[in-house]
Amino acid sequence: MSRPTSAPTDLNLLATLDILLEEGSVGGAAQRLGLSPSAVSRALAQLRMATGDAIFTRSAGQRMVPTVRAQAMREPVREVLSRARALLSPEQEAAEEQPLPLKDEIRPEPWRSAFSPDAGRPADAVSRFMGYVRATGAGAGARSLTLDEADDAFSAILAESVHPEQVGALVIALHRRGETASELGGFIRAARRIVPPAPPLDAGAALDWPVYISPRGRHPFWFLQAAALVARAGHPVILHGHSGSTGGNGDLLALHCRALGIRVASSLAAAKRGLGKHGIVYLPLAAFAAPVIGLLRLRRLFGLHTLANMGVRHLNPLRAPASLIGAHRPSYPGIHADALRLLGEGEALIGHGGRGVFELGPSKGRGLQRFAEGDVAEIELAPSPRDNLRRGARPTTFDHWLKVWRGQAEDPQATHEILEMAAVALMMATRSPASEFRALREQAALCWGDRQQQAPAAARVRTAASRRRTTP
Repeated sequence: MSRPTSAPTDLNLLATLDILLEEGSVGGAAQRLGLSPSAVSRALAQLRMATGDAIFTRSAGQRMVPTVRAQAMREPVREVLSRARALLSPEQEAAEEQPLPLKDEIRPEPWRSAFSPDAGRPADAVSRFMGYVRATGAGAGARSLTLDEADDAFSAILAESVHPEQVGALVIALHRRGETASELGGFIRAARRIVPPAPPLDAGAALDWPVYISPRGRHPFWFLQAAALVARAGHPVILHGHSGSTGGNGDLLALHCRALGIRVASSLAAAKRGLGKHGIVYLPLAAFAAPVIGLLRLRRLFGLHTLANMGVRHLNPLRAPASLIGAHRPSYPGIHADALRLLGEGEALIGHGGRGVFELGPSKGRGLQRFAEGDVAEIELAPSPRDNLRRGARPTTFDHWLKVWRGQAEDPQATHEILEMAAVALMMATRSPASEFRALREQAALCWGDRQQQAPAAARVRTAASRRRTTP
C-alpha cells in the first residue's frame, strides 16, 4: 500500500482510530462517534493511506481483526489524544503553575509496577494477545477464537511471552462465554508443540488413557485396574495424567500405579521402554509437558475449570491410535469430538467422566460418542449381568481398593465397573464394533480371574475380535 506525500494531521482521524480499535467494527464506531458508517469508512480509508497499513483484516468469521501494527499503535494513539485534550483544558494553565512535590513527598503506586510493560516480553506477542482478550471479552460483540488464534494465544502463554494479567483475562473470558472446539483444538496444538518427540522404538501404545483427576476425589481408582487388564490381554496402554502434584511420592496416581505394579516413567523415552517391556506405563504430566501444569493450577485461583483441564486429555504423548476421553460435563463430549475433527485425529471414545478420566459406573450413563475418521457416532453398550451386586455404602479406602485387586476382598459392584471399563478399552484398542462388547467383557473377565499370574493372559484369552486389530 503506497503512502501519500503528506500525511493528514487531523486529530479527529486518531480519535476515530482509537474508537475503531475499541469497537472492532465500523458500525459500532459510527454509533459511538455519532457519525454515519460511510463517514467512518472514509476515515478508515484515510488512515490506511496515511499509515501504509491495512489497519484491519477480515477473519474467517468476517470480523475485523486489527493488524499487528494497529495493535502497536493503540497505546501511542491514546497517549497523543490524552495530551491533546489536556492542552486544550482550561485547568492546564493553572496546573502548570503549581510547584512540583518534593522528592520525599512522591509516593510510588505499587499496583502500577505489577501492570507495567515488561521489556523481557516480546512486544508483538503482547500486542497480539491483547487483541485476543478484546475479541473474546468485548461484551455483546464477543466472539470465539479461531483454531490458529487459539494456537497462537496458548503458545504465547506456555512460552511465558505475555503478562499473567493477560492470561487471567483470557481464561475468564473464554470460560464466561463458553469454550469452543476451535479454542480447544488450538490449545491442544500449542500444548503438543512443547512435548518432545517420542523416541522411535518398535513397541507402541495401542490405547491412550488420560487420567487427570482432582486430589480431593474420594472414589477409588477402579479405572487403573481396568487398564491393567487391557495390558494383560496384550494391548499396550499409556496412562498419562496429573493428580494435583508434580510427581514423586505425593502423586496419588503414582502411588496407586506402583501398588498394581505399573511402572511410573520419568520421561518419554522411559515410557516407551516401559511400554515395550511391561505393556503398561504411567507418564506424569510433569515428565513431558511441565509448563501446562501452571495452567491447571489456575483452577485453584479461579475456582473453575479452564480450557487446559479439557485439553490435557488430548495430549496423547506416544501418539496411540485410539484414546479414551472423559468429559467432565455432559455437554462437553461434542466439543471434544469437534476439536478432534478440526485436528484430523484418529479414533477416540468420549464419555462423561466427572473426575477428568474416562470411567463407567452405576451413576454414569452408558451413552458414548465414538469418533473415527472424522465422524461421530452415538453408541449404546449391550447391558451386562449385574447379579449379586451389593447396593449402598461401600469402602472407598486405598486398602480396600488394593485388597480387591489382590483377591483379599470381595466387591461385586467394583468388579462389575472394572470389567465394563476394561471391555470398553479393549473395544477401542482392537477397533472392534460395539456389537462385540459382550464378548470383550468375557475376555476381560478371564483376565480378571488370571490377574495374579505372572505371565500375561493374552495368549490364552485373546478372542477373534481382539485379533482383528487394524492400523489407523
